[in-house]
Amino acid sequence: MPYNTIKDRRWTASRWPRARARTFPSTSTASWAAVGDDAERFETIDAPPLDERTGRRRWTPDSAARRADYRARRPETPVEKVKAIHELAVDDQVAAQVARDLLRRPPGRGGGTRPGEGTGDPRARPR
Repeated sequence: MPYNTIKDRRWTASRWPRARARTFPSTSTASWAAVGDDAERFETIDAPPLDERTGRRRWTPDSAARRADYRARRPETPVEKVKAIHELAVDDQVAAQVARDLLRRPPGRGGGTRPGEGTGDPRARPR
């Protein structure tokens, strides 16, 4: 096992007193360990958000990552999605291709390059 892996796991374990031990997926544990204030960490852990997919209150690796200001694996909000696109399009060729594809989107799907196109504006010019 690499030295840094052992070091990271030891640090994570140091953030969990035995009396406050919980059962979480390993990725959530590391996210929670990043919350510096012990009282805030455990108060938040004890009040999980509603998981819309299951209808139950629980922490998922993504919800824990969001709460700890980490990047979630599956972006949900518009801001998270835009950040994910920026991370994927760091190469100029990729960014240029994405921009071309977005500008060619058909009307009604949020794209278009002509005034009023896709908005229902009668002044929009037909293609």
